[in-house]
Amino acid sequence: MTDLHAPPEGAPPRADELLGLARAAAARDPAAIRTLITELGGAMLRSVRKVLGPHHPDVEDVTQEAVLALLQALPSFRAECTVLHFANRIAVMTALGARRRLSARAL
Repeated sequence: MTDLHAPPEGAPPRADELLGLARAAAARDPAAIRTLITELGGAMLRSVRKVLGPHHPDVEDVTQEAVLALLQALPSFRAECTVLHFANRIAVMTALGARRRLSARAL
């Protein structure tokens, strides 16, 4: 099976423009953390909205939780995917966990 998003064979791999910023944020550089959150926050918010629904009252809270989870996970980021993919995956997993908690509370 081929990866549709992989660079053509023989071509250099695409650079992740956010990788240096993510590494600086992992080292707890306050300016890098602010910039990374600014760069990724919108995408993470969209991911959470897709899971919870666009008008769910907890979208902002869950997004905030996902951003904190991203910052905690950055030191273990191995750059096997892009920083954006990593952040969106964390946002989706956080939103799924929140949805499970919310539905369990409703029972």
